[in-house]
Amino acid sequence: MTFGIGGTGHTLSMIAVVTNQSKRRWMIIDESFNPGKRINFLEALIKVTQHQVLLMLDKFRLRDNEPVKAWAFENVRHIECFICPA
Repeated sequence: MTFGIGGTGHTLSMIAVVTNQSKRRWMIIDESFNPGKRINFLEALIKVTQHQVLLMLDKFRLRDNEPVKAWAFENVRHIECFICPA
């Protein structure tokens, strides 16, 4: 998700999750999200839990994010992704 700031031409990007225990985790950055930033977020997410993360993604184009897809495959013990239909 990207937010414009009052017509300044400046944007912030945000990625967020809500756990099954209603805990919220988010990351806001001062640039666009790239695969490396998405991986950083997912790595931080699996560090804060003691269980496997089941991540449901809405309209996430994993096919366009090969590094993220490869990272998720390598870390399947810690995280499993489910892609919701568009």
